[in-house]
Amino acid sequence: MPKAFSEHEREIVNAAMLDVGAALLRQKGIRQVTIEDITKGANIAKGSFYSFYDSREELFWDIIKREEQQLIEQIMVVSAEDIGIKTKVKKIFYDLFLEDGCIVYYLPQTDIEYITRKLPPDLIQSDMKSGQDIVKTLLSMCGLDASQESVEILITMIHTLQFVSSSDFLQTGMARKKMLGIMVDAFADYLGGEETE
Repeated sequence: MPKAFSEHEREIVNAAMLDVGAALLRQKGIRQVTIEDITKGANIAKGSFYSFYDSREELFWDIIKREEQQLIEQIMVVSAEDIGIKTKVKKIFYDLFLEDGCIVYYLPQTDIEYITRKLPPDLIQSDMKSGQDIVKTLLSMCGLDASQESVEILITMIHTLQFVSSSDFLQTGMARKKMLGIMVDAFADYLGGEETE
């Protein structure tokens, strides 16, 4: 029978599981990380995992959401800076979204599809709605058009960058970075419109 944790212990153990899971996800990829890997790294019994999550996919989803929230907070800081729109967009994508530690490098679309298939549909639907609201807020904070069309375009831009950054078809890191740079510059030009830097 799994050990009962106090509320304080639960917070510490859950944080450890998220940290260990994120590190393992980056190191091994979603399909290679086991519950045993996570519990061993968090220093808890394997059965104790289920006191926190019903499945490893739920843990992965929490890891993604936690890192997404951290990214959003960083984007809000950049969006408040007194710099041009194109510069903001480039800074957001280069310095935050495309930074080597960003989870996007480690999550190909197939892994995201794998996770979402295993999660309750209402959770995914709710997350999609909240994601659109966040993108709308970020566009507004950057002084950009926050219409539904712009939200859809920005979400598609993010998915495109994610696809390129997590794909194996670009064999070298240099080629990948160059391709991402070309795409970010094009996105910044589109979003910034006629603004001159």
